[in-house]
Amino acid sequence: MSRTRAAKKGSWWLGSSWVRGVQSHREDRTGWIPARVRLADYPQLRSLAWQVHGTETLTPHEALDIYERTARHLDAQSMSADEQALWDALRLALGRSRVRFSLG
Repeated sequence: MSRTRAAKKGSWWLGSSWVRGVQSHREDRTGWIPARVRLADYPQLRSLAWQVHGTETLTPHEALDIYERTARHLDAQSMSADEQALWDALRLALGRSRVRFSLG
């Protein structure tokens, strides 16, 4: 599939992977990565990123780095399904995981 055809179907190229986009906040976010990760949308990430000042968003790489460096501080029971899906998608699409931490 060409990048152009995939883009028309709501996906885009990120690094070495296709990323599926969604039209609404209420839709299924499985496998979806936003171009900018809004801290306000992900309470666990916002809590872990306490040292980040002057911005309301992170790049996907920055978000993954924070999740991986501070995974031991995550509260898996209070992590929303959307936030779990984001973290899983970041690890899958960006192809690295130094942390072997399971939320399940």
